[in-house]
Amino acid sequence: MKNKTLKRLLTILFGLAFLGSTVVFMVGSLFGSEQTASSPTSSQSIPSPEERLLLQARGYEKVLDREPENITALSGLVRTRLDMQDLEGAITPLEKLIELNPQRAELTTLLETIKQELAQKQQPEQVEENNTEQ
Repeated sequence: MKNKTLKRLLTILFGLAFLGSTVVFMVGSLFGSEQTASSPTSSQSIPSPEERLLLQARGYEKVLDREPENITALSGLVRTRLDMQDLEGAITPLEKLIELNPQRAELTTLLETIKQELAQKQQPEQVEENNTEQ
């Protein structure tokens, strides 16, 4: 008698669990498809690589507003600005990163390289300005 009652109870319990998981799956798929169809991102275009880099830089800047010595955010901002070809914009966070990590010689080398590239870019501009003034 106990055995039959236990089997019935387990059968009912497993049946309810199966039914419950099926209902949860169906409800989730109904609401999930509505959210995807009506989400604002689906109607917008995918951001360009430049826009993504700009959004990343803004995100790192927001973190640095709250935590000015966050090494991860500083590194990310330097990397992002270099990817954006914004050499001047990479200098300040890189200097802060060097200040926080003086033992990392590669950071100092990177800063020197950036400053050299900027100096080289400015030299042709100065020559052009001198030529137009004459």
